[in-house]
Amino acid sequence: MTERLSLTQDGVEMVEYPSNIKQCVAKAAIAWQDFLAQPDDTKQRYAALSLQSGTGYEKKGDGQRESKDIKENFDVTRASLEDLIAISMHDPATAQFAIAARALFDELEQFIAAQGAHIEQHYGTNGFAAEAAASAASAFVRFLHYPPVAVGTVIGEPHVDHSGLTLHLYESTDGCERLDPSTRMWLPMPVSDDQAVMFASMQTQLYSKGEIKGLCHQIIANNTTAKLGRNAIVCFVPLVRTPRYDRAAYGRLQERTPGFNYDMLRTEFAQYFAA
Repeated sequence: MTERLSLTQDGVEMVEYPSNIKQCVAKAAIAWQDFLAQPDDTKQRYAALSLQSGTGYEKKGDGQRESKDIKENFDVTRASLEDLIAISMHDPATAQFAIAARALFDELEQFIAAQGAHIEQHYGTNGFAAEAAASAASAFVRFLHYPPVAVGTVIGEPHVDHSGLTLHLYESTDGCERLDPSTRMWLPMPVSDDQAVMFASMQTQLYSKGEIKGLCHQIIANNTTAKLGRNAIVCFVPLVRTPRYDRAAYGRLQERTPGFNYDMLRTEFAQYFAA
């Protein structure tokens, strides 16, 4: 693990990949690409509303609805995998995607717990190791595809994530940017072959009493995205024993001013969470 970037100073850390996770991520990225190559009617069989778990495939096609992002994504949880494997048994590409996702989950829980222990030790966030370990099984992985669009297009609206921790595990090209907590400048935040990107979200800012800020980030289309599109794999870790952002009361985080949470008083920030 490198100390060149800090969650408290920079809003982000680069985390060294264990070889087992690196291999699982690489295989999952290939399986996701193969799933995407299927006809739309095949992919729609696995739409979120069709799976009992509430996870699954989603296509946001025109940018005119609630989210302005135009993308395809597939959310997978540990609990949803057996359901997905069972209903995809006659669909080889989706079955292989589900199997690759399961292999990734088999490695992620220990990895998440290790990051929680690191955060507690390095940043003095008491109890965070146990919180992350208890939450690891509730993590979900989002597989994303952004279609080709013009260079400079915002394909991921500026926002802070709802959960506790976010791990950017893979991206086919860069374009993700972070809003630096100190300078308020947009800076590149690329994933490498050997390092994942880890940053805090809303729940961790609450848990740490504001010592670690939830990082605002966005995605901008580059030359590669304009030609080929962009794929990514992201892991979200909701903290199961920490209150959650009250979206019903306060709306989408994408609609808030980028960095709105950076200078907020603890008491004011806490009001955004359901009891």
